[in-house]
Amino acid sequence: MPADALSDEEGGMRGWLIGLAMIVALGAMGGGVLAQDATPAASPVASPLADPPGVPQANLGGNAIIPPAMTSALEVVLRGPYDGTRMPIVVRNGTDQPVANVKVAITVRDAAGGLLAVGEQEGAFAPYTVAPGDAAIGSVLFNGASFGPDAVLDIAVAGQVPDERFLTFADMQVVEFNVQGDQILAIISNPYDRATAESLTLGIMCFDASGNIVAFARDYASVAAIAAGGTVPVSASLPAGSCDRYAIAATALIF
Repeated sequence: MPADALSDEEGGMRGWLIGLAMIVALGAMGGGVLAQDATPAASPVASPLADPPGVPQANLGGNAIIPPAMTSALEVVLRGPYDGTRMPIVVRNGTDQPVANVKVAITVRDAAGGLLAVGEQEGAFAPYTVAPGDAAIGSVLFNGASFGPDAVLDIAVAGQVPDERFLTFADMQVVEFNVQGDQILAIISNPYDRATAESLTLGIMCFDASGNIVAFARDYASVAAIAAGGTVPVSASLPAGSCDRYAIAATALIF
């Protein structure tokens, strides 16, 4: 997207076009992202101990194998088991435009159509801004509702046009990653032209060897502010104790 802010008319038209491509529009919320350097980012590099990367996007590291989008919409391509509190979700952007602030809502019904539960995303999906073809990881929170595997799920996904006029979450780049024991290790890079706040939000998802989601967790790393173009090492516990495959994303505030 050009660094210059869109006019109200252009912004509205682009938002309308992306809205048509999405499965269900839940309504955009305020927020946007900071414009990055135009230089293409290098793909994340796995350590020699990790499998070849299965997530070839700079802002989502790991060796997970994530299915492609099957439509030209913003869609859920994987969902994990419901643990009584939350359900892990992977979203792909099948549109030809970047989408920010992904929203997922799930309505759960029994076989007769009776309403059992309603869930909404738990925090922001990461990355916050999803380029065409890219994926984002997150979870949907059900607040302890009870339903079985035979329940019928109606899943709605939406997002908004990124707007550089407002600065909220900025996606960091995951330039190196590895798993050691029950810890995931990563080198996080700031691709923006100013420093971050002194914290990172990490999204970490575990998969089994067949590519099924096992668990998702959000962690917060207290780190020094990352200078423009700088890097910082981080470590966090794996949500499942161990992972055959995994994905990690990091976001930060930039003022």
